[in-house]
Amino acid sequence: MKDIEAVIAKELNIPLKNDYADPKDLDFANQLFAMDIPASSKLTREELNWTPTHPGLLEDMQRYFK
Repeated sequence: MKDIEAVIAKELNIPLKNDYADPKDLDFANQLFAMDIPASSKLTREELNWTPTHPGLLEDMQRYFK
C-alpha cells in the first residue's frame, strides 16, 4: 500500500502522509488490509505454465497519470 500511495502522491503532487493508525484501533477489514502479507504468482505461473505479459500494478498506475 505504501508503494501505491507513493505513486499517487507523486503523480498528484501532494504530500505523502505517514501517520498510520495503530492496527489495533482499526476494524477487521482495515486490520487485514494493513497487514504485510507478501504474495507471489510463482505457483500460478508454474501450475499453468503462465508468464505475465502486462505491466505490474505500479507501472500501470503511472501510465494513467501521463
